[in-house]
Amino acid sequence: MRTSPKFIPSRNLEPTRFFRETVPPAHAVRAGYRLITQRNIIRSAARFLLFLLVLVFFIPTSGSAEDGNAFIRSALLACLAISMLGIIQHIGTSVKLFLRTWPVWVLLLWFLLTSHWASYPDISIRRSIAYITIYLIAVSLAVSFEHPVDFQRPLYLALVLIFLANIVAAQIIPPNNAKLGVNGLYAQKNGAGVIALCVIMVMTFSIALRRPLITKLFSACLVILGWAFLISTQAKTSYAIAVCLSFMIPVLSYLLLKPKAYMLFAAAVCALLFGVMVLVFQLMNLTLEELGKAIFVDLTFTNRTFIWNAVIPEIWHRPWTGAGFGSFWATGRLLNPINARPDEFFMDAKLINEAHNGYIDIALQAGFIGLVLALLVMARAAWQLCRAISIRSDDCDGRVSCMIMLALGLAMVIANLTESLVFQYSNPVGYLFVLIVVQAERWGLERAPII
Repeated sequence: MRTSPKFIPSRNLEPTRFFRETVPPAHAVRAGYRLITQRNIIRSAARFLLFLLVLVFFIPTSGSAEDGNAFIRSALLACLAISMLGIIQHIGTSVKLFLRTWPVWVLLLWFLLTSHWASYPDISIRRSIAYITIYLIAVSLAVSFEHPVDFQRPLYLALVLIFLANIVAAQIIPPNNAKLGVNGLYAQKNGAGVIALCVIMVMTFSIALRRPLITKLFSACLVILGWAFLISTQAKTSYAIAVCLSFMIPVLSYLLLKPKAYMLFAAAVCALLFGVMVLVFQLMNLTLEELGKAIFVDLTFTNRTFIWNAVIPEIWHRPWTGAGFGSFWATGRLLNPINARPDEFFMDAKLINEAHNGYIDIALQAGFIGLVLALLVMARAAWQLCRAISIRSDDCDGRVSCMIMLALGLAMVIANLTESLVFQYSNPVGYLFVLIVVQAERWGLERAPII
């Protein structure tokens, strides 16, 4: 009797061959273990590097504005040397990220190019290279992180230390001018206000992360302390931004997780409310000036408008190319190069070393070309973070971490209206913004872990 072929035992069922084909060899197991260990070491090193960077950014150090600070330069160069290992380790992903972040490096190269017509080319080159260094470090950190939480955790710890140091300093060091509010570690209230704003944004949304209850309570306490410290600084811009974004970011995140019809409906409601508000103002015979006084009280924004009126004509001397990045303010001169009377308060280079409006400052130093590129970078970063939030509906920690980055980015962009922060020379907030922008592109690159 012949046996049917289908009843003939397969050779694949031989015990030795089956074991050999289904169980990976020992050298493959060791290689996989080494790869996982290597990835964990790189990720931990990147977290620690980000932690140190934020501390270096926001802890005040001595040094003149025109000469810079030797410690910060050395620290950035050391971080860059370490970061190059991360780029080399993930060379393929680094190339992809370089391509995705082309608006950033085109803008930074434009900053460097403006040194050719700057009044102080050496200062312009040095301040441009500082941003390029931060960008390369940001790329290395981004390709070394596998999840948005990898960026949130070291940022959280660093801001906690800096904020607590500010709380202690505010109790020990009297403010420069009690009428202008508490300063903390900083020479003026706006610096302290920005730190409090960052702490409120990070700590408020960190409460929603999956973590021990004690950590949630600690974050909640820091939010309360942050609000108390922010109010004591009397930094009105930071206060208004914190109020708006604390409400707006959760609503925006909720809408991003819903179908597009929800977003369109919300936009229609906002447009309707705006129209009704305009109609009410017209019926009440309220002018824009009266409305502005009701909202802002001081329409000069603490004498900022006088600076803007004096600086804007300087933009038209070189509207497209600018005066040279970092080559207008704090160059060692006693008076700022503004066509005005020498006794005007904004002519004193030790007192005023920025336009107190980041967008005017970018146009002044890098021209309209630089301004358009900067706006493109900001808009693209916001778009990528919104997209990252929308595609992480099943990843609570990742979604919340992206919300934190979005809140910080928007806070900096809005605060840039009254302070020169984003893409400003030697500015820690501007450096942190570059890190956030590159991280936004990283999460738009792919969701899978980088190997």
